[in-house]
Amino acid sequence: MTALCQASPILDKRGNTLATEMRTSDKLDRIAEQCPDQSFVAYIERLKLLAQDKKLMVSGGLSKAARPLLKGWQSGQLIHGFSLSQSPTDERIEQFKKLKQLGLSVMVDKVAVDRDWQPLYTHLDYVRLAADSVSGERLQEIINEFHPGQPTKLVITGVNDYTSFHQLKSMGARYFQGRFYLTPDSANPSELNPTQTVLAELLFETSQASLELSKIVSIVERDVALSVALLKYANSAAFAREAKVNSIRQAAVMLGQREIKRFLTLQFVLASTTGKPTALLHHCLTRAKFCETLADSINGGNATSAYLAGMLSLIDAVMDRPLEEALQGLGLNEDMEQALLHKHGPLAELLELVCAFENGQWNQCAQQAALMRLSVVQVADAHTKAYVWASEQIKGSR
Repeated sequence: MTALCQASPILDKRGNTLATEMRTSDKLDRIAEQCPDQSFVAYIERLKLLAQDKKLMVSGGLSKAARPLLKGWQSGQLIHGFSLSQSPTDERIEQFKKLKQLGLSVMVDKVAVDRDWQPLYTHLDYVRLAADSVSGERLQEIINEFHPGQPTKLVITGVNDYTSFHQLKSMGARYFQGRFYLTPDSANPSELNPTQTVLAELLFETSQASLELSKIVSIVERDVALSVALLKYANSAAFAREAKVNSIRQAAVMLGQREIKRFLTLQFVLASTTGKPTALLHHCLTRAKFCETLADSINGGNATSAYLAGMLSLIDAVMDRPLEEALQGLGLNEDMEQALLHKHGPLAELLELVCAFENGQWNQCAQQAALMRLSVVQVADAHTKAYVWASEQIKGSR
């Protein structure tokens, strides 16, 4: 059995990540019971690798087989989620108490909206409620119950566009879960600033069949901040060079075409996501690296183009504009445009696989992987590596 997991962040009203939910391909109990001991231990290590020092939420029962999951976490770092449709029994409340004694936090999902739930909040750290499960008036009452002085946090789920996010925020909601941060905020479309314009020009140059190094160097040298960033990148520990790189041309030659493209797309997204949720930047970088790593595993796969396609597939959310409009001016080649705008060609097929994994569409993911002659294990490993790599890039850029 191959156990899979997909990350879904819970964000506060400023776009900071409160916690990350790991949505698994099966219930934890079943994964623990069907996986060999070593495989389940490896699965737990994967979860910890993805969580790093952040709070992590998992759902499902904790049978004896799944108990190893409880070990090795900081107090309050692991959140255990329960799905309840009615008030919990005394037995369930005792379970909440025991989990908290073990250092876990407790989240209850799909809480009944009856007012008799209030006395139970002392046993809960988080309550999660779908925005469309109650009327607007009752939803406002529930949000008011979870005022800032209330230690139990209310998380509104199913927030899949910025219109809903802004409306809920105006009602006083503080924590949100959904795909809104991956969509354009049409109320705040952005224009390219000078640095982004330079980077867009560079992306155009690097998308050409033949990359002219002299053009890249002359464009980078026009922007002081970009020049400093390139030198810092070339001299980073990732490349382990004995001699220090002292010029833009030397950096470009040393890095090579693939690393130059990666650096430029990274800088473009960093420059474009200022003021946006960090989760968007992390998702852009993860998807780009995910695509690149999978392309490396496919015969004839173009890893450099795959990285760029993954990054630019979210450019609409980055620029808060429709995808076709956001891509204008980047001068992308025909294969890239076909993949991003018309979902046609090998790059589009790769993006289909990546998005299926991101959305937890496990059957579709397995089918698409098989068509591309990849195993589900390869896909899962590529995602983990990409997710961790993205976290490291963000830490290094801050």
